[in-house]
Amino acid sequence: MKAKDARDTFRGALLGTACGDAAGMPFEFAMPPTISRVLPRISGPESRARWASEFKGIWTDDTMMTLCHARSLARLGKLDPEDTGREFVAWVDTGDLRGIGFTCHGAIKKLKAGVPWDRAGKTGVTAAGNGAAMKIAPVGLFGSHDLERLRDDCRIATLITHNCDEAFAGARAVAFAVALAARRELDPATLIDRTIAFVGPSKTAERLRRVAVLLHEKTAPVHALLDLKCGGYVVETVGASFFSFLASPDDPELAMATAVLGGFDADTTAAVTGALAGAYAGQSGLPAAWLAKLEAASEILDLADRLHDRWIEVASQQGPESGGPARP
Repeated sequence: MKAKDARDTFRGALLGTACGDAAGMPFEFAMPPTISRVLPRISGPESRARWASEFKGIWTDDTMMTLCHARSLARLGKLDPEDTGREFVAWVDTGDLRGIGFTCHGAIKKLKAGVPWDRAGKTGVTAAGNGAAMKIAPVGLFGSHDLERLRDDCRIATLITHNCDEAFAGARAVAFAVALAARRELDPATLIDRTIAFVGPSKTAERLRRVAVLLHEKTAPVHALLDLKCGGYVVETVGASFFSFLASPDDPELAMATAVLGGFDADTTAAVTGALAGAYAGQSGLPAAWLAKLEAASEILDLADRLHDRWIEVASQQGPESGGPARP
């Protein structure tokens, strides 16, 4: 199953992020055995109905910050970290923090205090949190017309909250996969190798190589996710998300459910998985029963369309070699 067109991809990536986030939200920090007692692994209509009945549709800061990126890009037609930072501050000022992590919250407080965007992000090894990767999908979608520039765009977008090479690598991995989907070039069989080449030497790349081994060996998801881990470290999140997606690339519902069953930082792992699976399959491939319950689904859909239309406009100005309108 592949998205019908680029618009379907944009819709799928944003709605998929929110769906995965909402599916994992009730189980954040839960251990896998606890989750499996509530929800089964999807294996047929009965288990899918069970997941749909338990799905509440309420998402967290993962989606909130993703939408901040999307709004800024759709409005300005370019990545502007100062404007994105203002979106983050405006959101935090509402008080609806939705479980925001310490790293992102600390950076946003610095932004509000007047610290420049390129100095607000946390530094050091502890800055390699998954907040960088969880919100990067709109940057990948919008930057898909220029993959070389996308590398630097990911660094700039990440710097606002995370000033760490591994955070840059994790964000690049997710953004690149989503960008390939927007370009109609995402092939599950070659995704890991292409992503490793794009990301470059990093622990994220090493973890993706491990994902390839686990997939080749047809390792059961429950064992693979224990091996990869599903905590808040960006390397873990990227590895677990790529595995969950690639274990069932044509079934976004199963991919997101697999990510949730990995436990620990379940909402973020599933949000990133949802971005990958949604970008590949499109809105048309996401579970209708989940979308019917998803918080603010119509607003997210409208934002995805505005982001897509601005992407087409910008790519058209840059010429047919850009990868945008030539692949509608």
